[in-house]
Amino acid sequence: MRSTLLATLCLCIFLVGCSSSPPVRQFPGSDQVQVDEADPGEDYGMIDKISGTDGAFCGNIGYEGTAERALIKLQNRTYEIGGDYAKVTKVTKPHQRGDCFDNLYRIEAIAYKRIHNIPVPAGAVVEESPATRLRDLKALLDDGILTQAEYEEQKARLLDKGLY
Repeated sequence: MRSTLLATLCLCIFLVGCSSSPPVRQFPGSDQVQVDEADPGEDYGMIDKISGTDGAFCGNIGYEGTAERALIKLQNRTYEIGGDYAKVTKVTKPHQRGDCFDNLYRIEAIAYKRIHNIPVPAGAVVEESPATRLRDLKALLDDGILTQAEYEEQKARLLDKGLY
């Protein structure tokens, strides 16, 4: 009888503890992590696949996750591994699954880190790649700033100098 009472008490404590959502703390600095569905751009390098989840168990046994809490956890995880951008790839909201209402809110993403963020010192000469210089010339031609003859002349100069 005593063991039954003890088991019942432990179960009650477990259920009460699981039914309320535990606090989520945002790491200092992780609020600067940008989260979006768009590609981050060429200035970023991929780190790893990550996720932020919130919620636990089924229905009344546990607690229903929220987007806000899952987002904070995603930002924390991204920041923790050195990232500053998370590209969202999939969102799973709490939903009915068989006999259970699945309380889990999950945001799956790919963590990225900005890799071309080095400031150029004042007065420094920045060398563009030949391909970039040719693309810039082509853009000037397409925008009507250069004539076809001017474009061909500039392109020939680049190629003659061995810059490509």
